[in-house]
Amino acid sequence: MSLKKKASVGAAWSLINALFLKGSVFFVSLYLASILGPNDFGLIGMISVFFYLGNIILESGLSESLIRTQKITEKDLSTIFYMNMAMALFIYFVFYTTAPFVSIFYDQEILTDLIRVYCLSFIFNAFSAVQMAILNKEMKFKKITVISIPAHLLGCILGVLMALNNYGVWSIVYMQLGIRVIQSISLWLFSKWKPSLIFSFTHLKIHLKFGYNLMLSGIIDTIFNNIYNIIIGKYFTVIQLGFYERANSMKTYPVITLSGIIHKVTYPLLSGIQDDKEKMAQVYRKMLRISFFFIAPTMLGMGALATPLFQLILGSEWMDAVPYFQILCLSAIFYPVHAFNVNILKVCGRSDLFLKSVIIKKALILSIVLIAIGFSIEALLWSTLVTSIIGLFINTYFNKNLINYSIREQLSDLIYTTIITVTMGAIVLTFINYNLPIGSLFNLLLGTLIGILSYGVLSFLFNKTIFTTVVKLIK
Repeated sequence: MSLKKKASVGAAWSLINALFLKGSVFFVSLYLASILGPNDFGLIGMISVFFYLGNIILESGLSESLIRTQKITEKDLSTIFYMNMAMALFIYFVFYTTAPFVSIFYDQEILTDLIRVYCLSFIFNAFSAVQMAILNKEMKFKKITVISIPAHLLGCILGVLMALNNYGVWSIVYMQLGIRVIQSISLWLFSKWKPSLIFSFTHLKIHLKFGYNLMLSGIIDTIFNNIYNIIIGKYFTVIQLGFYERANSMKTYPVITLSGIIHKVTYPLLSGIQDDKEKMAQVYRKMLRISFFFIAPTMLGMGALATPLFQLILGSEWMDAVPYFQILCLSAIFYPVHAFNVNILKVCGRSDLFLKSVIIKKALILSIVLIAIGFSIEALLWSTLVTSIIGLFINTYFNKNLINYSIREQLSDLIYTTIITVTMGAIVLTFINYNLPIGSLFNLLLGTLIGILSYGVLSFLFNKTIFTTVVKLIK
């Protein structure tokens, strides 16, 4: 199968996975938010850093090393399996024992039990991490989607039933845990690969050499990505953290979904052509422009439509989260550029540069956050936009020599899409500010239609090259 065919098929099944499986969890979470309220989601925001930390340790290092390795053996697979299980048990033990101290830090006694139950998912993730890595390496995204259907369906049903029966925050925890458990068991049952009684320190050393930098980068990145949860939870109210958690989740789903589809397809794809720098640069540039064409207007459009969106989906109880959401949407516009730049470092095996870039970015983020916290929660959120722009230049600096694609060239490729996106956002926001007495649903639908039409027409007139490429891709 050609690279183009592999990419198209992979993107299609990744899109189905994101829209119908991960999308189901996202929309069920929105439904749970309308039932439970900001306080319960504030509690989840307090412990989310533990959940993400455990998963990033398991997923970002050794699994990605398997995917980028050209030829893997049974020794590689079994060694990584046993290493993952050992790491998962150790991580769970650490979080289990430190949970009471987290409760004291936030002055929320319930957090101890929440952390101890929520983090059981690490063990189940490790149990099937190698099976998932094999399927990703072989770009069998259809099989991943089919295997994942029962897990997401049953997990969502469990969460809704618990919420309707007044289980509160536990409905969110058991929904996520249920999905992880069922998916892990399904991957194990339907995978052809099973671990052998083999463990090779030689092979482990090879994968750790690449993977430990990604693992350290992932740990640092996760801590700083959740630093806003930690600070808001400590210095502001649980309800304010609940507003932030929902606003951030609503912002994160579309940008991570769209970028994740492209990352999931292009990482094994680019890994397969890593020795052909010219071809890799061509594929990278095309994917970057396409992803930005979709993500930039999506984020700015959602920010412009935030008021009717929150009124319709979450209700009046959540309206204080609208400004949070709008600021976070602005900061997410350049996410695909960040994602693609760091992806190149991983594909080229430069996990050392990846770690170095993460350390520099996070040191700057910490400095900016410490300044912003003295003002207000809004200032804290605006700092996400500042750090996003600074991070863009840092990421590009580290990979410009690997594929000869500088920040100047990247911005030049994206400038027309950026201008058209800002124009579209201004048009939609002007319409929303008229406050037409037609209800939230019609305001949202009409505003979305105006945004799509204006963006399409402006792209056709002033950004025809990428517009034509996207139309051909859709066809």
